[in-house]
Amino acid sequence: MKSDLYYDCRGARSQVETGDIATECPQWNDIGAVDYVGKAAWMGHSKLKGKTKDQARAIFCKLFKAALADKKANFYP
Repeated sequence: MKSDLYYDCRGARSQVETGDIATECPQWNDIGAVDYVGKAAWMGHSKLKGKTKDQARAIFCKLFKAALADKKANFYP
């Protein structure tokens, strides 16, 4: 799993590209284990439900700027 900020950025990008999320939160992955990554990605996108593309774009920029502020924690060296 990656940092929560990663999944929030990914969710903001998804909101810009596809709009509101239309799927249910995933519980299980293909091999029958709990899908932590899928759930984190879904939650990141779900937080922005109802936001316009411009609002989501502004949120993405703010989140990405926060991620860049702590490169060591949010990006691979």
